Amino acid sequence: MQGAAQITNPTCNGSRTGSINVTASGNRGAVLYFWNNPLAGGQNPASLPAGNYTVTLTDAAQCSDTLNVTLTDPPALNLSLNLERQPTAANPTGGSLRVTFSGGTPNYAISTNRSNNFSNIGNAGFLNLDNLRAGNLTVILRDRVGCTDTAFIQIEEIPCNLSVDVAATRADCASSHLNSSVSNGTTPYQYTWSNPGFNGIANPRNATPGRYVVTVSDAQGCSASDSIVVLDDPAALQIQLRIANPRCPGDLGLLTVQAISGGQGPFNLTLDNGTPQRFNNPPFSLRNLNPGNFSLIISNASGCSIDTSFTIVAPTALSLDLGADTTLRKGASLTFSPQVNFDPAFISWSPLTALTGTEGLNARAEPQVSTTYALVLRDSSGCEVRDNIRVIVSGQLEAYFPTAFSPNEDNVNDYFMAYANTDVERIEVLRIYDRWGGLVFEGKDIPLNDPSQGWDGTTKGQSAAGGLYVYYSVVRLRNGSTYRAAGEMTLLR
Repeated sequence: MQGAAQITNPTCNGSRTGSINVTASGNRGAVLYFWNNPLAGGQNPASLPAGNYTVTLTDAAQCSDTLNVTLTDPPALNLSLNLERQPTAANPTGGSLRVTFSGGTPNYAISTNRSNNFSNIGNAGFLNLDNLRAGNLTVILRDRVGCTDTAFIQIEEIPCNLSVDVAATRADCASSHLNSSVSNGTTPYQYTWSNPGFNGIANPRNATPGRYVVTVSDAQGCSASDSIVVLDDPAALQIQLRIANPRCPGDLGLLTVQAISGGQGPFNLTLDNGTPQRFNNPPFSLRNLNPGNFSLIISNASGCSIDTSFTIVAPTALSLDLGADTTLRKGASLTFSPQVNFDPAFISWSPLTALTGTEGLNARAEPQVSTTYALVLRDSSGCEVRDNIRVIVSGQLEAYFPTAFSPNEDNVNDYFMAYANTDVERIEVLRIYDRWGGLVFEGKDIPLNDPSQGWDGTTKGQSAAGGLYVYYSVVRLRNGSTYRAAGEMTLLR
């Protein structure tokens, strides 16, 4: 006896739609069928899942045959969903879903809980479902033999929180740069401007005065707008400067920016192409400027600038010349003739000993000892110049005592004292006697040419009477020798 089997595989993967039809030939009498799988029984078991089956056929003569049979599932249906674009508040039907499928038995049909009808989709392997709103979506895939697979997805709507802020920064005196700041959106962004030449540009350059509106759209279809007004060209910068020239030779000049119009600070000041100096508002000063010509650039926060130049004028140098040192015979006089290049406002001669006419330039000297005279002059601005001249007296004594003095506090000849040249070290003793021989003054170790160390015309705290007095002195020379000098002098009242 011999058995044979005809199979029908399951229609869908995992289903119990398979069947086995067993036939026997050459058998004697009735045939019994013994299966190893409890799901199968009899000669033609049905509603079988995929799997391996073994059946043994036995006839009445105890002849038998064994068959091994395999039922195979078709490929499983595979269905996957991928949300490529969510709907937004701006575009509530803008959702897009990619459906990918495989397995089963092509061709395919698809249905959703929003359509309830199957649509044939061939065997392309994927398709896009567009124009989707937010909510639950169920997708059902069916193949040619009626097998199905189901997938679910929750679609959420994206709210539109897109915002844009546009600002302008002054580029130069004629134009500005526009700057767009976008937030809470999905890139890439699209920029549409009221000036079509700026479309597609986030930060346009060189915007001339006027009103600008920008609309920004993001990848989700949301949009936002903002506007800005670029002001007219700023007025030309104007500056007011004050220049203070040096007052005296050796002084330095001063430049002050007193006022600026046509711009806002902070300002930059550049002198002679040097390092810019920043200041917020005038006045602003540059000090210690040497005389000369300078270039000056002042720019404001918008980059507008003004170029100018200025000059620090050097003061005229004051000139004073008393001439070369000169020699006089004892008893002779000299009238000074200083050479000056200005009209002095102040004249000071020193020392005043043996000097007259000191209120003017042409003082007259009649020194008894060699003397160095100094002249100090000042102009109307207070600038000062000075010069010295040495008057050498020939045939002179080392120390000279005047024949009269007038202690009337007029700062002229108020003291009786010795005048000496550099050969004298000091006056060791100076005594003054009245005409009756009474001692009215005594000084010791008196330094040279110091009026405050001489006799001031008082005795015992009282003013001495005018008249004739006698002096006696001991003069010490630098070579160590001494000599005595005595004589008469008159106290004038």
